[in-house]
Amino acid sequence: MRQTMPALLLVAFALAPSAAEAQFALKGGLSFGSATESAYLPDLSTKTGFAGGLSFGLPLGSVVELRPELLYVQKGGKLANDDSFTLNEINIPLLLQLDIPITGLMPYVYAGPQGELELKCTAFDTDCVDTSSFRWGAVGGVGIRLAKVISIEGRYNWTLSEISSDINSKPRTILLLVGFHFGARQ
Repeated sequence: MRQTMPALLLVAFALAPSAAEAQFALKGGLSFGSATESAYLPDLSTKTGFAGGLSFGLPLGSVVELRPELLYVQKGGKLANDDSFTLNEINIPLLLQLDIPITGLMPYVYAGPQGELELKCTAFDTDCVDTSSFRWGAVGGVGIRLAKVISIEGRYNWTLSEISSDINSKPRTILLLVGFHFGARQ
């Protein structure tokens, strides 16, 4: 499974047109994380964190774009006793974006698979034990481009793999991101 994400990225770059048409974006914003409840993580409520990283847009036509990204995301949740569950990751989504051609506006929708590399996991101020350092997820979202160089996005991340066999919980995260775009597809 670990070889699948690099293979998907290689396919993305093989299908991509010339680099002259590519577009880069710096993104940052808020993450609102939680996880499915388990015996280890009961009564988990939303925890606010930060998300930020890079996006690389590869046009596949006039309204379709392949967009690999690299994002640092703070996930987790708050436990009932005011302790917190912290899960910091590098997320690597491979998104297929569909632009909706509306005159004067530039809305879009996107979805795709995501690899998630764990950087830190703590619960009750203690390191999580035997967690998976790599998990799979899926992403779905909507966005709008303003002035051709600024984007505002809302996205939902589903982690499909459990944090560990002991924790038996899957993170869920909502991201609100602002992007600053550079390159040809402005």
